[in-house]
Amino acid sequence: MISISNIWTMETKVIYLVYRTEEWHSLASRELVYIGEDMEDIIAQLMVHRGMTEDDAKAIRSILQTQCNNRGYEWEFEAQRLNAFTD
Repeated sequence: MISISNIWTMETKVIYLVYRTEEWHSLASRELVYIGEDMEDIIAQLMVHRGMTEDDAKAIRSILQTQCNNRGYEWEFEAQRLNAFTD
């Protein structure tokens, strides 16, 4: 049971939704492939298990997506806040 005092102290966290998309990053092409809290940990997992390159990782750190890699798909990270209002 959550007490009223705990509601006021809930920590806001940032999570990342990671999508594999087609080259144009259209919303219709998004395939959710990973959800995580730490960007560097997510990048490490994608490099080991999904073939993300170091160039991809640099782009993700900079603009949260890859571009023009000529392999038929791109990566896109979307930051979301948990325990927070959307305004």
